[in-house]
Amino acid sequence: MHDGRVLQKEKSDYEGFRSRPMIWERVAEKFHRLAAPYADESLRRELVAAVDDLASVPVSHLTGLLTRVGRRGEEGGNTA
Repeated sequence: MHDGRVLQKEKSDYEGFRSRPMIWERVAEKFHRLAAPYADESLRRELVAAVDDLASVPVSHLTGLLTRVGRRGEEGGNTA
């Protein structure tokens, strides 16, 4: 701080850490928030659904979805 004080906080874990895993709904919310600049809502929903059912989704389907990801508005990226 400007007056010389130092504020410190120590954490031993956080939501999403192995000792405190996130619930699926929070994971999906975080993904939507972080992926918004790169994929429109429809594509994000498709990706979340594919990952949620990863054991039965063909790899080609997931990689096909991932090829549609890119900074929105850039050539080759998602433009919605």
